[in-house]
Amino acid sequence: MHGMRAPAPVLAHLPVSQFGSPWIGIAYLVLVGLGVLAAMMIFGGLPGGLMTWLRRWGDGVITALRSGVAVGAISLGAHMLYVGG
Repeated sequence: MHGMRAPAPVLAHLPVSQFGSPWIGIAYLVLVGLGVLAAMMIFGGLPGGLMTWLRRWGDGVITALRSGVAVGAISLGAHMLYVGG
């Protein structure tokens, strides 16, 4: 019921009043509804897929990032010691 107070239903119905045929208006509303449904499925599924991926590979990714930062810090420190900076 959260969409009942928002202006989206009114905005979806405004173009329908300009169509000459009621069938075109019905087709428009069906397409708008399918588009909203598809968008909600995509934006609802992306975080779920990301969480599944992180659950499976997250520890390895974090370990690789930490290792990269450690190697970079040690390399920079060794370079500064060698150069005398």
